[in-house]
Amino acid sequence: MDDDTDMYFGKLPNEVICKIILRLAMGDILRCRLVSMRFNLIIQNSTAIQYKIELTANWFTACPGSTLSAATSIRMLMEQQEAWRSGEWRAEQVIRWETAGGRFCYAFRNGIWAFGHSDLPVYPILGYISATDIACIKLQSAFQGKTTEEPKYQWSLDNDDLDGLIFRDFTMDPLVNLLVLVEETDSHSAPPTLQDRIHFHSLTDGRPHEMATTPVIDLELDAHPVPCKFKVRLHGSYIGILVNQFRSGSDTYSDSPDSIVVWNWCTGEKECQIQGKASGFADFAFIDTGLWVQVNTPANFLEVWRFEASKSFFVGSFGFPILKPWQSYFDIHFDGGPSGSLVPASAWDRAPFSLSPISNVLGISFKTISMNHLRYLGHFTVVMQPQLMLEALEKRPPETNIEWEAWGPQCTRWIPMNNDHFKAEPCVAGGRFAVVTPADLLGTAEPANPAPQVVRLYDFMPERVARYARKFPQETCTAPSVIPKGAVFESDVITTLPYHVVASKELPQRVSAVMIDEGQLVFVKVKATFLKL
Repeated sequence: MDDDTDMYFGKLPNEVICKIILRLAMGDILRCRLVSMRFNLIIQNSTAIQYKIELTANWFTACPGSTLSAATSIRMLMEQQEAWRSGEWRAEQVIRWETAGGRFCYAFRNGIWAFGHSDLPVYPILGYISATDIACIKLQSAFQGKTTEEPKYQWSLDNDDLDGLIFRDFTMDPLVNLLVLVEETDSHSAPPTLQDRIHFHSLTDGRPHEMATTPVIDLELDAHPVPCKFKVRLHGSYIGILVNQFRSGSDTYSDSPDSIVVWNWCTGEKECQIQGKASGFADFAFIDTGLWVQVNTPANFLEVWRFEASKSFFVGSFGFPILKPWQSYFDIHFDGGPSGSLVPASAWDRAPFSLSPISNVLGISFKTISMNHLRYLGHFTVVMQPQLMLEALEKRPPETNIEWEAWGPQCTRWIPMNNDHFKAEPCVAGGRFAVVTPADLLGTAEPANPAPQVVRLYDFMPERVARYARKFPQETCTAPSVIPKGAVFESDVITTLPYHVVASKELPQRVSAVMIDEGQLVFVKVKATFLKL
């Protein structure tokens, strides 16, 4: 700082300097601590600045609707982070919900848990689920203290509320009261074929959503003779749909390629569409506005795509570890955590902060299968940081294919599962990954003496991992982990992404799935027609 600037700032009171610093980007705030001893003391003694630093370090953003002071907010933030680290949660509740039938699909976002259900039968060959009703539960906030009371808000949208729709998948954004339904309907043609549509409804009452210019969008895909599998993802004003076509040598089934279609649900305009060629698409997730990553099969690699001005652009790809002959990756599921919304998070649950809308950790679960013996050889979850992957792409020419050895060991961590038949999908939020093990076999009778289940939390947030490594080195893993090649891989799989792990906690009862957001864990148990959280 030169003499003139020093004299100018020297005349300003600390309160004014503090307000100026609060307007700076985080990198500039951290550099200001090196300007002078006075600046360093101002930053260290300002609760508002320390709160902004902690929010950024934990990948949170401030809720504009909060009326809490910075001192109260930072205390709540630190208490929440310590509860996650130690596994000691302040609130616990059990919810029973009787449904019309036993077919379910779930969604959990911003403290609202919803499930679609129906008594319709599954398709006999493909096993795909259709639903007619949705039940919603607004969970009580952990910030309201420990409670075992029933949640304050529960409501249902039955088939009449949803205009008689039979939907195949759904997602939601509670911050804009949005419910998205994917419908597969008969085209009334000869021979009979199916067509796909997206419907945008109000989450609270089922009416057409007021922000959607076109409440119903035709996906503009070719009609197909049998049902498809769908994956639907939201990110702000964008809705992405993955359509998996069932392939067979018989004319009974569709030979159309898999597709990923992105629409702007507010304007009703299609942003882009890509189709699989030699390979299909297993799953995908948005990692930022205008950017997504997808898993391709059977070639088994990740592709990063960018879209803008109604066009899509291939950015680059990342290879998986090479398998031995007659081995294949199978049953692949992706989770990018809560996606961005059109509006900032509100403080309806009394929390003055919410997760950043950018996917900071991705999770992929898959099995390896022996094609000649038709049996599973392993089940793994891979946690990765997309920012490290994008940095690896920036150092290479456009549309580069990066082999596993050049990116995988430093950008990922492989976690072997205890049971090859575990059916739960990866569950990530806020840099954390949750898993229940040993696995429960959903839909099968429980053994006479089942082993207890435990929940295990992994934290991959770099800033928190570095902090915990200093305070709790015994809980932090920075050493490489090795998956022996065995009968599956051509060579050992070595990964090094650092993480902090919370001690395993035994669950009081067996569950079928676990879901997570920034402040809550939800354990789901399906038995007959009851669900328990």
